Amino acid sequence: MTANNLMNLQQVNDMTRDAFVAAMGSVFEYAPWVAESAWEQRPFADSGQLHEAMLGLLRDSSRERILEFLAGHEDAQVTPAAIDAMTPDSRLEHISAGLHTLSPDQQTHVARMVREYRDRFGFACIIALRGRTADEFIALLEMRVASADLATEIDITLIEVGKITRMRLDRMVG
Repeated sequence: MTANNLMNLQQVNDMTRDAFVAAMGSVFEYAPWVAESAWEQRPFADSGQLHEAMLGLLRDSSRERILEFLAGHEDAQVTPAAIDAMTPDSRLEHISAGLHTLSPDQQTHVARMVREYRDRFGFACIIALRGRTADEFIALLEMRVASADLATEIDITLIEVGKITRMRLDRMVG
């Protein structure tokens, strides 16, 4: 790692498969298979190509594998205790949007909406939180819960996963 804790691209390209998966496996939470498969596409010209390789592997997966990936994600959490129990990246993302400061009424509303979404679609409502406020998150959640089309929700969710994973990768590789 460099002085600013970023790996440079040469370090990434030179990693063994195991080292690459250990370093990059958390970019796509709960899916180290994405990093393992992406390793075979080295060398990467830049972090954008690395991200596109990883995201492309997910997008090009079978619908069943995509749904399995999405279903494995945690639902958005809005109580301080629940946020504290999340993975480090998810915790930082929830706090950055101010979800840990919602009122009890807002927490109840979000919890209900999150359950409705999962019940309807079978996976968590994934929304990129960095750069968004709690109010923006709630508005997006309400809009997504009202959606009636699974295919559209999968597409929207993969766009949000792309935003989240790009931000995570940018914090790792410079």
